[in-house]
Amino acid sequence: MRADPPAEVAWIVDEIVDLLAGVPVRVLLERPSRRGRDPVLDFYESFLHHYDRGLRKRRGVYYTPSELVSYVVRSVHLRTGRLEPGAIVDRTEPDERMSGIALARVWSKNGTWAYTLYNGGTSHAFVHALDTRTRTARCIDLPWSGQAQSILDGVGLAVAGPMLVLSTRGGAVLSRIDTRTFSVQA
Repeated sequence: MRADPPAEVAWIVDEIVDLLAGVPVRVLLERPSRRGRDPVLDFYESFLHHYDRGLRKRRGVYYTPSELVSYVVRSVHLRTGRLEPGAIVDRTEPDERMSGIALARVWSKNGTWAYTLYNGGTSHAFVHALDTRTRTARCIDLPWSGQAQSILDGVGLAVAGPMLVLSTRGGAVLSRIDTRTFSVQA
């Protein structure tokens, strides 16, 4: 289920997203923050604390440093609010751990699939494709690793028919992913 912001604040959310899309994530992550901590932690702690503490708690929106977490996707039963048993993993790579920083997300036209682009840090970039109805996932490896992932700063995702298109703000296509076969055309 996709939750859009209320109409009266949607414009500011769009402005914030546009503003943050231009942030050079790689530079921020390489430079220590003013308190010597992860700059993402500094942002989330302050923003979420002041934005809406109740909403933050209800949705479980808390920042956890990547060093403390291995990425696990779980689903929540909407009627009971309880976690469904078991993790949602890519059955073709069940032992591969996901970790990274989400850079962009787009939903399929029917709202079933969520596609999230990740900078994999010291590993490689990937797209996490999550089928929210069947509780299945695919991790789609992309050809960029290490520092080469900086090309993905500010990249956009779009669904165009059966293709997921990764493109720069200027419109240059970096890659296409066939959403039926998950094959990558770089």
